[in-house]
Amino acid sequence: MSIRILKAGQGILIDTGHTRYALDKVSGNVAADYNLITHAHIDHLPYNPRGRVYASKETLHLARLRGYRYRRVVEEVKDVEDIDSGHILGSKAFLIEGKILYTGDFNIWNRLFLKGFKPPKTEILIIEATYGAPDFIFGEFNKLLDKLLSTISRYILEGRNIVLEAFPLGKLQLISEVLKNVKNVYLHNEVYKYNRAYKELGYIKEEKRVFKPGYVDTPFILLSPIRRLGTEFMERYNPVSIYLSGWAVRMRRLGIPISDHVDFNGLIKTIEEIEPKKIYVAYGYSLKFSKILSDMGYNAEPI
Repeated sequence: MSIRILKAGQGILIDTGHTRYALDKVSGNVAADYNLITHAHIDHLPYNPRGRVYASKETLHLARLRGYRYRRVVEEVKDVEDIDSGHILGSKAFLIEGKILYTGDFNIWNRLFLKGFKPPKTEILIIEATYGAPDFIFGEFNKLLDKLLSTISRYILEGRNIVLEAFPLGKLQLISEVLKNVKNVYLHNEVYKYNRAYKELGYIKEEKRVFKPGYVDTPFILLSPIRRLGTEFMERYNPVSIYLSGWAVRMRRLGIPISDHVDFNGLIKTIEEIEPKKIYVAYGYSLKFSKILSDMGYNAEPI
């Protein structure tokens, strides 16, 4: 019985002949038995799920916070195994019918309460390629964290205010926990709501204070979404902005490539561990990365 794997909007459809699985943000005129959701970032949450919804309790909690309330939720799916993917809280990869592995977004490093992705061997692999170009080399998470802490210390000793910029859900909750004993750490209100959710789920002990101009002690550290503070804030506090993202390797501004995703070397290492017979590359640098894999001898194609 043949297996069909197709792109469907921002998601993927797998038809094994007897069951149809919608993966993440599937759209269009698509029918499926189950909608498997890897994590709660907006680009992976379906507006109108195809079939019954399967996701971790953490993903469902964070999805509700973002306005996604799913009704037909099931606690398990026969022939589907979920595996910690290490991306953000509650993120999962899915092993489907024992032979198709969908990584979703993933990270191989243990990071505080997040376990790094430990993939099983499988025949068919569907892998992300957000950073699937050879110049995206980040290094070990702990070394990047050491670099961040030393950079913060240097500027604090100079009396400078600091803004740590990243997407509001993901690494900023980890950084907040790392800085839990540091004075004058504040949160943008959008970051605060996710910290509060992490606390409700039992993963962090406190959310830090919300930043309110005029009611802060200086020098401070502010955890903020990217580009949300405006000219008035910048002129008033003259902060040092540190960009936390894998994209920092390509940018001239001050940044450290602390990412919720795996880097290029991590992608290759993961594939070597899985030893798949067939690889489908999804998202990001899917064309470039599938070409690299093909040149290495893998049976790979973009999707």
